[in-house]
Amino acid sequence: MGIFQVYGAQSIPPDKIETTPTPTDLIEVRDAALTNDATAISIANAVQGLTGAIQYAEIAIPAADIVSTAAGKLGHAAGQILVAGQTGKVVELLSAVLIYDYAGAGYGSGGNITVNISGGGAALTGLIAAANALGATSDKVIGFIPLSTAALAMVSGAGLNLVTSAAFTAGSATGVCRVKVAYRVHTTGL
Repeated sequence: MGIFQVYGAQSIPPDKIETTPTPTDLIEVRDAALTNDATAISIANAVQGLTGAIQYAEIAIPAADIVSTAAGKLGHAAGQILVAGQTGKVVELLSAVLIYDYAGAGYGSGGNITVNISGGGAALTGLIAAANALGATSDKVIGFIPLSTAALAMVSGAGLNLVTSAAFTAGSATGVCRVKVAYRVHTTGL
């Protein structure tokens, strides 16, 4: 098993990629700015074709998106998009870690936070209360682990979202958060 780590647009020049990832390789992409880089796109396309490979995503959620109720943002009923769905595939959540960098004040209102199937789907994890997450008055690191009390029906074409049961309000809060997600993509043929 190999480990492929991509840290920035200049990290791996195209002529330095000596092998193609396989389903047993661990692949970590650590810079969202890579989405427009040709090398990163090549790596991303290779990764998407790997059924069952462990994949990682890191999503930065700025203060404006924490309180926004626009589609794809944390305050929207469907939540903040973490991993987009893919036609004919299901996304299996392995774990997620929310890192809250407190600043100014804790966010007001807000509700319990979970990782859910995208599109308003079921919660995949236990919840964290708002007061112990983005409503806190200090930095927080929170682990989300898939529920294991009963099997959950997976949804072909659906992704993963971070969802709160009620939108947060800013007041004087300016903190930001990052969510690190470990997941697998399985081809279903459906």
